[in-house]
Amino acid sequence: MFKKPLVLLQKIVRSVQWGSFIDRLRRLILIRRIDDTTRSVIGHIHHRITHTGRCLFCQEVTRTSLDLCRYCIESLPRNAPACTHCGQCLPVNARISEIQREPVSGSPDDVLRCGACQKQPVVVRRAFAHSRYLWPADIMVRQLKYGKKLYYGRTMGLLMARELSHRAVLDVDVLIPIPLADSRWRERGFNQAEEIARTLARHTNKPLDRHLLIRHRQTGPQAGLSKKQRKRNIRGCFSCPATIAPQRYALIDDVLTTGATANEAARVLLTAGAQSVDIWVFARTP
Repeated sequence: MFKKPLVLLQKIVRSVQWGSFIDRLRRLILIRRIDDTTRSVIGHIHHRITHTGRCLFCQEVTRTSLDLCRYCIESLPRNAPACTHCGQCLPVNARISEIQREPVSGSPDDVLRCGACQKQPVVVRRAFAHSRYLWPADIMVRQLKYGKKLYYGRTMGLLMARELSHRAVLDVDVLIPIPLADSRWRERGFNQAEEIARTLARHTNKPLDRHLLIRHRQTGPQAGLSKKQRKRNIRGCFSCPATIAPQRYALIDDVLTTGATANEAARVLLTAGAQSVDIWVFARTP
């Protein structure tokens, strides 16, 4: 009987040039001109070959598809309760006067609004963040973005998909990863938002559109800037076709910080005719 192709491939790689072959697979994944299907297949082969069946954090044996053991999954700092519109984590013991609750028809959850979102008009309909940007969630983001370990994007996407399946927030039509400017893409070789969005699209059965939103320039760090400065810094860096389908869109990214980038992207989509825009991220800064 013939062995499974991936098992056979593993044996061939181990017996020949392990390091060279893995490096070639990794470089193929980072080539921009290949199509999504080819990239997904190569990424799957790369993951199956390099996956040791151990937790990414503690190295304990795990049989889950998340590449994390149960203990490490439970140690992730969950972002709940959180403001519905900006995703800011709310204190559990907050006074009722500090939080505005609104029932949502057909939803098991309430719409929670923090003080800031009560005082200003909101652009994003709903913000979802799986974890707070604290250990070990921040390690996962850094390993993906700066360590170029793309399998962390798959793990984050799976964690988000599993959490989203339990919430009434899947009423969107299209997923859009926050794009990078060409200069940043050439520097990094990949878009971390796309790595997460690809897994999310597959496990939520939502179409993924990587070309609807275009980023013309990469902005500098937003930290340390005032609210007006942040808006001015990000203004005009996104564009999309003059008219788009009146659908419900969800922007995908790794981290939500000030929200200026997400709000600008949402504003561009809404101006072009989007019915609503959500933002889904893996982590939200405190």
